[in-house]
Amino acid sequence: MVERARPQQHPVLDPPKEVREIAATLERAGFETWCVGGAVRDALLGLPHLDWDLATAATPTEVKRLFKRTIPVGEQFGTIGVLDRHGRMHEVTTFRHDVRTDGRHAVVEFGASLDEDLARRDFTINAIAFSPNNGALHDPFRGRDDLTHGVVRAVGVAGERMVEDRPIAIRGRSQLLQERDFQIPAIQLAGEIEQMSFYSQMGITSGDSRSETDVEHAAMN
Repeated sequence: MVERARPQQHPVLDPPKEVREIAATLERAGFETWCVGGAVRDALLGLPHLDWDLATAATPTEVKRLFKRTIPVGEQFGTIGVLDRHGRMHEVTTFRHDVRTDGRHAVVEFGASLDEDLARRDFTINAIAFSPNNGALHDPFRGRDDLTHGVVRAVGVAGERMVEDRPIAIRGRSQLLQERDFQIPAIQLAGEIEQMSFYSQMGITSGDSRSETDVEHAAMN
């Protein structure tokens, strides 16, 4: 079994200089900007991570206006790739919230707050933001507590989140369970089973001991 990484007592969150420069440019223009996602989570665990994503109040149009070299990675969803001086791309995504989603495709709306943006993420441990400007951590869903206890907990109502983002969420959680030795809260798994017909059809109960990988494999067959 993989030994689970635990949060550092005094974690060092040190995004690359280029990421800090992109964030500084956005903030000088008046746009709140934070590092988000897996890089923040892994840094809190003391693990290396190369891909530092940014979330900002700037719209895609405003991001393109501020930087000379950009790539429309997923502009309709708010994501612009900003190329640094070395040609390395960094994803910058506008704060957003879902208008509607079918689990695979979402219609998003810009103009959201940081908290609204974090609320649309899959798990609490992925909903932690770090300010490269002042070093502040913003953790509205107590993701650091879940990191401490090795728990993969959904943001919001677990069953609803799995329905909204099932394919991506299941794959992401499977990876966390396998590579980080995290666990799923029993009450959360029970809630997912109650609300998701494909789980129920497989006869899983709240006390089922199968891993998420087993569940995903069964769902695919």
